[in-house]
Amino acid sequence: MNKLSFLKQYKTGYVRALYGRHGRSSGLKPGVLWPRKEELPYLKQYEKTFFPKLDDLIRENKSKKEDAIRKRQEREREILENLEKLPAAFESFFDKIETKKREREEYIKKKEAMIEEVREILGFRAKPSDERFQEALAKREEEEVAARRKEARKRKENAGLEEMLGLKPKKE
Repeated sequence: MNKLSFLKQYKTGYVRALYGRHGRSSGLKPGVLWPRKEELPYLKQYEKTFFPKLDDLIRENKSKKEDAIRKRQEREREILENLEKLPAAFESFFDKIETKKREREEYIKKKEAMIEEVREILGFRAKPSDERFQEALAKREEEEVAARRKEARKRKENAGLEEMLGLKPKKE
């Protein structure tokens, strides 16, 4: 084997590769394959940091698998609980839709009744786009709002009186 002639050929990696390729015929001593005494603590720390022990890797993998299984079981349990609640949720959903539909129909009926009242007040069948009709309708709506407020105020006063007289227990 020829003598080493370049600086890079003296680096440990190159020398070890050379010995690995040619073996004893390279003319190198096998001691070049092992680290020096000064390098040993650094290599140990490097291995400890970047190459954990097999037991640690197995333990970590096992804990990850257990966590995944536990999370999956929790999710399945949650799904089963929600499936049990599903019929009640459907029922409440359709009930809400039905109540909204009824409220909308009531609103339309009230609006139509108010329109008919305004037409009776005007004395002729006016179109909803007519200015006089719009003014009369707005006035009637204001009267309706005022009547509702007055009714609510009366109910509140009556509730206060009943509470003071002891007819109704106090709300907490």
